[in-house]
Amino acid sequence: MINMMYLVLTAMLALNVSTDVLVGFDFMEDSIDRTIKSTKNKNQATLSDIHKYAEANPQKAQPTLTRAEEFRAQTDSLINYIQSLKEKIVSHKGGTLSDIQQKDDIDAASQVMLGAGFGEGGRLRKHIDSYREKALIYITDSLKRSAVKQNLTTKVSGSLNVAGLAWENAMFNNMPTIAAITLLSKMQSDILDAENEVLNALYRNIDHKDFRVNEVNAYVLPYSDYVIKGGRYSAKIILAAEDSTKKPEVFVNGQSLDSEMYDIAASKVGEQSVSGYIALEHGDGNISKYPFSKKYTVVEPTATVSATMMNIFYAGFENPVSISVPGIPNDKISASMSNGTLSRKNNGEWVAKPSKVGTDATISVSAEVNGKTQIVSANTFRVRALPLPAPYLTIDAGERYLGGKIKRESLLLTTGVEAGIFDGLLNIPFNVLGFDIRLSNGGMTQYESSEGNRFSRKQIELIRRMGRGSSFNISNIKVKGPDGIIRQLPNPIEVLL
Repeated sequence: MINMMYLVLTAMLALNVSTDVLVGFDFMEDSIDRTIKSTKNKNQATLSDIHKYAEANPQKAQPTLTRAEEFRAQTDSLINYIQSLKEKIVSHKGGTLSDIQQKDDIDAASQVMLGAGFGEGGRLRKHIDSYREKALIYITDSLKRSAVKQNLTTKVSGSLNVAGLAWENAMFNNMPTIAAITLLSKMQSDILDAENEVLNALYRNIDHKDFRVNEVNAYVLPYSDYVIKGGRYSAKIILAAEDSTKKPEVFVNGQSLDSEMYDIAASKVGEQSVSGYIALEHGDGNISKYPFSKKYTVVEPTATVSATMMNIFYAGFENPVSISVPGIPNDKISASMSNGTLSRKNNGEWVAKPSKVGTDATISVSAEVNGKTQIVSANTFRVRALPLPAPYLTIDAGERYLGGKIKRESLLLTTGVEAGIFDGLLNIPFNVLGFDIRLSNGGMTQYESSEGNRFSRKQIELIRRMGRGSSFNISNIKVKGPDGIIRQLPNPIEVLL
């Protein structure tokens, strides 16, 4: 993170840092300062919690408090040291942290951090390395360890590494004063973040090897509250608080269980219950009994099969279908269909494509229960042919023109004749294979045909010659639907110019 920040800063420097950029560093410094104050408050709150725990239970928490206070002292030492470096850099030109002079000066940071004989950069690197390794001793979470390593790294990466620069040279050589101050503040913020992770890890680990409870209850944990007839009801019966040195004894219906697992065949449909108690012996020899009771439901084998958009199937068309079995995951459900094909999509969604019109399609559903596959339902659907689509022209702004008065310009700008079923339930486009333009002129009927859905050249010329108020029909429209059937639509489009 620090190396990336340096790359940005040096890139700005190479571009001749402007006054606006320097002002931007002021804003960054203010933002980082607020973050530092917030993190300090959080860290102090966590340390206070450890203090309270140690006061309530010194034997358990005092060692943790000692380690936390030692690490806090190391943090304060490093934070104060970096603060002194910031003060040295700004005082190089006679300024203070509250009134930084010559923010764009590139000599101050180099002199303080890299100057011969008294350069602080190498010393800072060693302090950061030492602090980082001490912090990682307490942090066990892999993601948090990685974040601390990255934030407090002193390895030079990217183009700087190729140049063979030491970390301190890469960070502070020719660095503008305000940029160096912001960079050191960012280090302080990262150090406080690392302290935050350490203090939280110490606090969490106070009770790492034991557990605290304020009540003890018995629970039945079934794998499912719904069981198909012929399957099995399985449940784990436990105490909410367990002691690995003492195993409680479980009684169900007056009988002691050999283990925590309760398993019984589901042979009766309806609501069932399992009840009993758990006996736990205390150190003084007394026995406490914790009762439990749990209901579950045994259902007949069944399945829910519903057509997503309609209550019938259309032949040759991919009809969406939803299939589910209560209490059974989707990957344990299989299905097949007569009079067509049935294919699985995802999350219980299927596609049914019937073959023959007038022959019912039956969907049979099976489910895997306890390693065995059984048929749970069969559902029958009527199969019909797709209804006739409506012909139309697409005109201005995608409007469907079904007939009536229309401007000649709008008519000539259409891409051609289209057809489809758009009734709010079905949304099915059809391919237009051809159509005629029919008009009457002086008692004579004239036809001009088009192969495909676009107006032919002759049809366009004919439309251009027609006068205002004249009309014609778009008729003999042939279409082909997704079922592969070619239809001739009975209703023309009546066009009035």
